[in-house]
Parts: sequence; C-alpha cells; structure tokens
Amino acid sequence: MKLRFLALVVGLVVFAGSAYAQIGIYVGPNFTHISNSQADTGTFAFLGSGNTSKMFSGADFGVYDQFWHGQSVDAGADMRVNIQRGAGAHLNEFLIGARVAAAHPMAWSLKPYGELLGGEGSTNPATNPVSRSKATFAIMGGVEKPLGKHVDWRVIEVGYGSLQTVSTGLVTGAANPPGSSTLINFSTGIVFRFPEKKLIP
Repeated sequence: MKLRFLALVVGLVVFAGSAYAQIGIYVGPNFTHISNSQADTGTFAFLGSGNTSKMFSGADFGVYDQFWHGQSVDAGADMRVNIQRGAGAHLNEFLIGARVAAAHPMAWSLKPYGELLGGEGSTNPATNPVSRSKATFAIMGGVEKPLGKHVDWRVIEVGYGSLQTVSTGLVTGAANPPGSSTLINFSTGIVFRFPEKKLIP
C-alpha cells in the first residue's frame, strides 16, 4: 500500500494545479459489510471458515478536486484510501474516479454528491499473512453539510462495490475459485475545503 499512499500525495499536488481549484481533504470512520454467496471452509477463508458475511471497520481518507463548475453541478475527481479490519482480516483499497456534486447547498443546507470509482483492493485472512490484490470498483453517494467557511460535515456516504477477496480456492489455484464479494459501505467524516481560486493565470 506504500505506492497507494504515494499516489495520494501526488494527487494532492496534481489537483492543486487545476485552473479553478475547489479542493477538499477528508477523513472519517468507515464500515463495510462484506458478503459472498459461497462459504470458504479452508485455511485462507477471508471471512472466517464457514462464514458468508462479516462487518469490517476502519477509516478512509482522501482528496477531491471539483475543477469543473456549472450553474447547478460541479464535477471533478476523487482519490481515496480505505483501511479496514474485521476479526483479524485486513482490507485495504485504493480508489480513484469521477465525482459530481451539487454546486450549491440544497434543502437543510445539504450538498448531495455521487462518485464512480475504480482501483485496487488488497485482502488477507486473519489466520495467514498471505494476501491477494485484485481490481475493484465502487459507486458512492452521500451528502455534506457546511459547518463553516472551510469545513464540511460529511453527514453520510453509502457505497456499493465488488472485489474478489483472498480465498482458499484463489490461493491454491482451484479450478473454480469463489467469485467476487459484495461490499456495502457506510461512512461519515469531516471535509476540509480550500477556498476556490484561480491558480493558473
């Protein structure tokens, strides 16, 4: 994951070079329900032997840049890292993709947004240090509420994703390893916003 953290830092620099930057840096707790249709009873069972679902928790942090501005919608990019644990098993994700958000607060001063992200997920079971990394995707949606000039409260974010996690079949090279797991994600947090300004003449 060291390369993912480096990419996140590079992203901060790249996003900051946008002609019109509205940058947000966010951090918060993250909870993910991971499930699959087939129980793994082997040594490398990610969800534990015989389990088909488990709750993971941890934190996510990232940065977004809304560099395109319309009358009612802003658009840009988001890049984030998720680090979660569940009964000793580990899930780490690096995601990057597109973000669309309301340009102005709506009812109850809330600003809805949506994101379509892709990247890489790394998993390892609680009983063994072996890990596997696979491509992943996620669809996110949430609402944020301004608390001040430079701070937003991410009231809630809900996401749906898919990832083929480590499994006994995958590690041992079985002919038909389990398919991808479903990830249902819930998070909240704080967003620190930089004021919008023209950075490139």
